[in-house]
Amino acid sequence: MNVGVVGASGYSGETLVKLLLGHPLVTLGAVTSRQQVGKPLAQVIPALRGADRGLRFVDSNAAALAASDIELFFLALPHGAAATFAKPFIAAGKKVIDLSADFRIADLATYTRYYGDHQAPELLAQARYVLPELAPADWKRFPIVAAPGCYPTSILVPLAPLLRDGVVTREHIVANSFSGVSGAGRKVEGNYLFVERAESATAYGLLKHRHLAEIEEQLALHSGAPTVIQFNPHLAPMRRGIATTITVPAAPGANVDTFMRPGITPTRAGRSSSCCRAARPRHRVCHRHQSCRPLRGARRAHRQFRDHLRPRQPAEGRRRPGRADHEPLVWIPGDDGVGLRGGMGLP
Repeated sequence: MNVGVVGASGYSGETLVKLLLGHPLVTLGAVTSRQQVGKPLAQVIPALRGADRGLRFVDSNAAALAASDIELFFLALPHGAAATFAKPFIAAGKKVIDLSADFRIADLATYTRYYGDHQAPELLAQARYVLPELAPADWKRFPIVAAPGCYPTSILVPLAPLLRDGVVTREHIVANSFSGVSGAGRKVEGNYLFVERAESATAYGLLKHRHLAEIEEQLALHSGAPTVIQFNPHLAPMRRGIATTITVPAAPGANVDTFMRPGITPTRAGRSSSCCRAARPRHRVCHRHQSCRPLRGARRAHRQFRDHLRPRQPAEGRRRPGRADHEPLVWIPGDDGVGLRGGMGLP
């Protein structure tokens, strides 16, 4: 299959190009960038010297690309821009995998509330949100695949199956996430300068982060009921990676053994609890605390489930309102996997 990458000079595009050049079933036929037109791929991405197949950046001209022999296009573009490219590609019979947010949210009113006007609302019905660990098998018949965001990937994969199977409750769900600076994309802004970010972490978007709409829509879809969570994103002093800690009360009678029984893991075929491989080889369930550094560039994800041995109680011995026994779920995904699923660059 001949494929092309539109917006190949950004962080997500760069990693995507590296993966596609090494993929045995595809031929990378076009890489585009309006700023890098005419430059050799290896000049812009030096890590590809010797593996670039002589490719050069071409202009991001939607009409010209739609008329080419490329069968499938990856859109590594900001939201809004991706939809404008999707229209001529779909009209020409091409397949599209969109790394932006343009086709992640099925409800147009919700998209508009978080992102503004949609540039191709007529295409929403032809798109399917595809998180491989959770997506139904019929996604291949849709011409547009919406790649999940970075934060949503780290939250949905561990949490959605637990909600779906009734192992945890829907109340008091809190997700605290930390992203590397490259998650904001390749741009020059004061907040992302080295002297601003080094040795400093900060929370942002606490009341209305755009990924919240995607997270809650997908949790409702997979669990069958509306689900509201408290999502607390943070910018961490690291180049790339996502670390997410989710705390959620267990359903009555549930514990860590319940989480780890076959069928409860985020894959369709579960495994036992001993630091095992999940059915999908990119995921591991581990008992030891994990960190982002060992997973850098590994395209793996590590999950850890922990429970409190005793309920938390105030000093006077009475339980605080809403403070039931909690089962913190710790999710530390591999950074490359998150980068490809997120349209905001490589976290």
